[in-house]
This record gives sequence, C-alpha cells and structure tokens, in this order.
Amino acid sequence: MATVRQVTVLRGISLTWNTSVKQGIRMVRNIPWTRLRDVGNLTAVKLTVLIPAIGYLILFNEKAMEYLALTPELGGTREVGSVSVRLLLIYFGLCGLAAGATLYSIFCPEIIKRYSSPSNYVASTRESLGTTGYVIAAATVEKFDPAEHENMEVLMGWTDTPASHPDHRPHGWTLSPSEQKEILTFAYTALNDSGANARMATAGFFAIGFFVLAIPSLEVFIRCFGLLVKAFTGV
Repeated sequence: MATVRQVTVLRGISLTWNTSVKQGIRMVRNIPWTRLRDVGNLTAVKLTVLIPAIGYLILFNEKAMEYLALTPELGGTREVGSVSVRLLLIYFGLCGLAAGATLYSIFCPEIIKRYSSPSNYVASTRESLGTTGYVIAAATVEKFDPAEHENMEVLMGWTDTPASHPDHRPHGWTLSPSEQKEILTFAYTALNDSGANARMATAGFFAIGFFVLAIPSLEVFIRCFGLLVKAFTGV
C-alpha cells in the first residue's frame, strides 16, 4: 500500500506533467503563421503532399528498394523483399510533412504566404490599394481581432460623430499614409494570429515529420562516424 509520501510524490509528478503539457500546448497555439511559412512555402515540402498517394509506389517498389538498400556496415540488410525500418520511418516522416503542408496550404492566409512581415506587406500594397481594399482590411481586423473594433471604426470613419468631435470624418475624406499603414499592419497581425487550431495542427505535423525523418538520418550519421573513427584508429 502506498505511503502518504509516495502519494504526495505521485501527485506532484502528475501536477508537473499536466502543467508542462498545458504550457506546451499553449506555446504551440501561440506560434504565428509567419513562423510556419518558411517551411510551408518550401517547394520540397509542398511536393510531399504526393507521398501518401504515390510515394509508397516508389519507396516500397522492389526495384527501388534494391537501389535504396544500404550496405550492412550502415545498418542495411541483404534480405531481398524486406522493408527496412528506415524506409518506414522515411515514409511516415514524409507523410507527416505532407499533412502539415496540406493544412498550411488550406488554412494559412494568402497574405501571410506572400508577405514575410507587416512592413513588407505595407510597402507592397499601401499605394496600390483603393478605398475598397482598406475597407476589406479593416473588416478583416474586426473579424479576427474584435478588440480593435473601435479603433477601426474611428480610422475608417464608421462612427457617427458631430463635426466638432476630433474623430469626425468629413464627406470625401481620405486616409493619411500613417493611417493606411496602421490599418494594413493591424490586418496583417490579425491574419497572422488567426486559426489557432489550424496553426497548432500544422506545427505539430511539421514537428513530427522532421523528428521522424531525423531518426534514420541520425542513425546513418552515427554509423558513418563510427566507421571513420575505426578507419583512423583501427579499433
């Protein structure tokens, strides 16, 4: 029967574990789309979406397995027709990247995919956007960041204020360059933080994919290093 001390220790471990898991989930949920675009925009990662459909035809093809087989010194096998654990890890790692790439292509806002930062977005679009464009940008901010509702109302002149009010917008007003920059920056930031669950899932699949792919790579590296040491030391 567990003693009081053992129960206390187990409760402490359980509490620490739960806290760590919650912090980890919160940290992943806070990863913005800009942190994922460097991976999601890579052509090689985009191509992994083909792996679940046709990748197995290549990786598990008997002829291809003969070409992909490693020498026994690097952990390979001479057994014909057998599927190595290394190939399975590569396949599932690529499938993880494919899942992340699919989620990224579907849920990441197009503006984030095209522009790496708010300043880049503002510099590229500020002068070319018309009134409709700024209305859409302001509406985007209100949709994804309701806390900025009042600020957008004032900037866009959507408030009914008397002529004497400092926030009054006369008929035919135009946004100043600083106001244009502010609206576009707010819009970019709101989109960057949108879709928390999609961002978390995308980051998770990318992390799993790279982690699984790193296992066979690390194994081969260690074996190669061992062979190099053996060649120099003769041991």
